[in-house]
This record gives sequence, C-alpha cells and structure tokens, in this order.
Amino acid sequence: MNRYRVLLAQIHQWLRIWWRIVLEETSAPLFDTNARLQLLSLVALLIFVLTPEGKEPLHESLTNLRRTTEALAYALPIFILLNAVVAAFKATREQDRLGVWTGNRYSFHSPQHISTTVVTDADNGKLNPFKIEGLPTGSSVELIVQVEKGFDDRNIRVQFIGRKDQPIFWDEYERHTMLAFLPSDQTFYTTTLKPTPSNPSTIKVFLMSWYAPAA
Repeated sequence: MNRYRVLLAQIHQWLRIWWRIVLEETSAPLFDTNARLQLLSLVALLIFVLTPEGKEPLHESLTNLRRTTEALAYALPIFILLNAVVAAFKATREQDRLGVWTGNRYSFHSPQHISTTVVTDADNGKLNPFKIEGLPTGSSVELIVQVEKGFDDRNIRVQFIGRKDQPIFWDEYERHTMLAFLPSDQTFYTTTLKPTPSNPSTIKVFLMSWYAPAA
C-alpha cells in the first residue's frame, strides 16, 4: 500500500508539472511580441490601407482572412496535441531537475522559495500565513526559515506555527525548521519576536522536501 501511495504521489507531481507546461506552451503565442505586432499590422491593413482603396481589395483580404482563420481552427487541436506530447518529456526532465525521490520522500536539489515577509516589532506575536500548494492531500513537508542579514537581525526570533490555535512558546530553543503534515487548507504560519525599537526584518520560508501520504 505504501508503494502504491508513493506511486500516486509521483504521478500527481508529474501531472501538475505536465499540465503547467502544456498551458505555458499553448498560450505562448498569445504573449509573443511578434504575434501581437502581426495582429495589429493586420488590423491597420484592413482599416487604414484597404478600406480607402475600395470594396474589391477589402473583400479579397477578408476572404483570405477567413481562410486563414479556418486553417487555424484545423491546426489548433494538432498544436495542442503536439504540445501535450512534448510536455510529457519536459515534465520528466523537470521532475528530475528539481529533486530526487528516495523512498516516499522527494528532496529538492535547492530550497524552493515559498514566501517572503517583512516584519517589525509591531508584528511581535502575530501570525504570518503562507500556503504550500500543489501537493497531494495528506503529504508531509519539511520547511526552513531564513532571516536576511541586516543591521540588527541578530536579535530577531522566528518560529513556525502549524495551526492558528497552537500556543506560542519562547524559550532557549530556535525553531527554524519544521516537519509537519500539510493541513487541509495548505496553510502554515510564522511568528516573530523583535526588540523595541528595531529595524524591519525580512523572513523567508523555503520548502526543502516533502513526503508522500502514508495512509
């Protein structure tokens, strides 16, 4: 059963990468600068060049435009299908490029940035939410928090909070890492403690690895 759930987690991860690539490849022409310029040139041709020349040149150009649109309608499904096939190979490469599976654990080759928060002493004790999206329900995650080096950031304290109603304790231990089950709302929190007064501090959260659901 454990192997089955790991396989499902791997498939879930691969499908998300594959779908994102398909959408990016298919929508790429919409965001291409040359394509936008060609479209604007066509509109300018119809309005400012052909219209003053009379009905016959305009009618001929509109006929060609209709034929081009029909050809595009036939080509679009093939274009999407080819993108889906190519995306399958790209998704496999990206899955290997991002990290490696060891048993039920997927470890990233480099920390994956999740959130950035700027805090001051006025934020002491406040909960700063962040989401981890795209993982299967029931997964576990390994997180770390980093404080960007600043003038007085040696005095800031940070810890993870797994849920809103979790008590906050400040003791001699630093809790800059957390291994926890992913909540149903995919939301965790950080909280900070700074001297007053002090300069703003930048807090960054990174995802190091995640575990496939155990049950």
